[in-house]
Amino acid sequence: MGSFLIFLAAGGLYLLAIIIFLAGSALCGLLQTMNQLILFRALQGIGGDAMMINSFAIIGDEEEFFQADDEREARQMEKSFVKNSKD
Repeated sequence: MGSFLIFLAAGGLYLLAIIIFLAGSALCGLLQTMNQLILFRALQGIGGDAMMINSFAIIGDEEEFFQADDEREARQMEKSFVKNSKD
């Protein structure tokens, strides 16, 4: 039960990260000055970084929710997304 609560906490933080990212995106659409653009893009970056960190936590920490093969496959997919996003 304890690890399930950890899983829910990580999922809740992931949802919060999505909300922060979406709020930053919406605010970028409403900007009126260049300083607001810088601030709102920074907010997007914080939300995006939090999503990446929490995805590693969700995949890596929950061994009872992922079998060894599933975890390995999930990590490989995640690494390929990160690698392809840098190109």
